[in-house]
Amino acid sequence: MNEMTELEKLRAENKLLQAENRRKQMEIDLLKKLEELKRRRF
Repeated sequence: MNEMTELEKLRAENKLLQAENRRKQMEIDLLKKLEELKRRRF
């Protein structure tokens, strides 16, 4: 089995965390937009 070096592990973890942050930011942006649309209706 090909073991990853510590640097490779950290890079892979960093990539996963960046993807998670992007997903969460998109969710926040969506919720903000929904709130904005909700306020406009009333």
